[in-house]
Amino acid sequence: MPDWWAGQRVEPAPLTAAMDALLPRAEWSDSQDVYWKVNDNKTQQDHDCHLGLDAEGNFVEEFQFRTDLRDPGQAAIFLQAVLTLCQQQNLVLLDANRMLLPPQLSKLLPLIEQSQAARFLINPRAFLEQVLRDQKLS
Repeated sequence: MPDWWAGQRVEPAPLTAAMDALLPRAEWSDSQDVYWKVNDNKTQQDHDCHLGLDAEGNFVEEFQFRTDLRDPGQAAIFLQAVLTLCQQQNLVLLDANRMLLPPQLSKLLPLIEQSQAARFLINPRAFLEQVLRDQKLS
């Protein structure tokens, strides 16, 4: 499996500053792993982000984010902010199938629509029934 960050020298400061403006930093962050997490009972939103740094904390080795899809409008706002940040930092996205794609909402939306999370939100019962069928086959 290729390491997409190998040889890259992305400094964390612009990413951390931008994410600090979007989400509260989690208490469990440390010098090598910075986490942001919002779980707001009022708005019911649950977005998060992780920035993994090298041993010295000088360069990014991993940047991942997750959005709560229950409110598509709020999800789109969060996603657009993160995708804009990715564009500004010349980052690309890596999907669950290890395919690279540009940080554009128009490219990401079809993947979201096909995701397990979206399938669960659209029809939880059918999704869980399919999971049970798949487990019986394996």
